[in-house]
Amino acid sequence: MRNCFLILAACATFGACKSPVLIGPPGEITLNYDSASNTNYFFVLENRSTQSIRLYASKTRKGVMPWNTTMVCTPANPASSEAINSPPLGYSDKRDTINVFPESSIRLSIEKGDIALRFVGGHCHLQLRLPDRETIESKNFQP
Repeated sequence: MRNCFLILAACATFGACKSPVLIGPPGEITLNYDSASNTNYFFVLENRSTQSIRLYASKTRKGVMPWNTTMVCTPANPASSEAINSPPLGYSDKRDTINVFPESSIRLSIEKGDIALRFVGGHCHLQLRLPDRETIESKNFQP
């Protein structure tokens, strides 16, 4: 009983035992549009699977900016779609390996560039390519 009390006291003191608030279906990996600032789009990558997800990213003052992404956008009057690859040249000389463990999530930041102006009224989705060549796609959102 004494050990149980110590664990509860540590959780209350340090907050280390909080479980993440996840909204995706159990067993799935989801990538969801979250919000936007003047310069960036934000997405949440949720790992509800039983395996860790590994991705390459740069940690910047704007947040965790993943490498190997493609933003696919369709204008309001869709004659065609356009893909914008990230990171742009000269993006960063430091690439970190990020692990998203089971039952956890991470907020990702993607530079807007001129997407918001070029695709007003249209829709976009983000493709995130992992080192093992798998791709995770978000649902459509309006830029």
